[in-house]
Amino acid sequence: MGNKDLDGKTTLADGVEEEFNIAEEMNLSVLPIGASGWMAKELWDRVVASWEGYFPESTEELKSHFKN
Repeated sequence: MGNKDLDGKTTLADGVEEEFNIAEEMNLSVLPIGASGWMAKELWDRVVASWEGYFPESTEELKSHFKN
């Protein structure tokens, strides 16, 4: 999901974002599952906002299914 305990408070896990960024740099396909929340949701939002950059050959139907 991408959360961690930091001084007794639950916060976003920056390590999850780092791993996501490394995967991008390696030209790997990334598919965060936003429904799990926390950093995964942040990364899901990023992918949806730049959909064509992540999946240039996909269809609107695929994007719609991913958003659901």
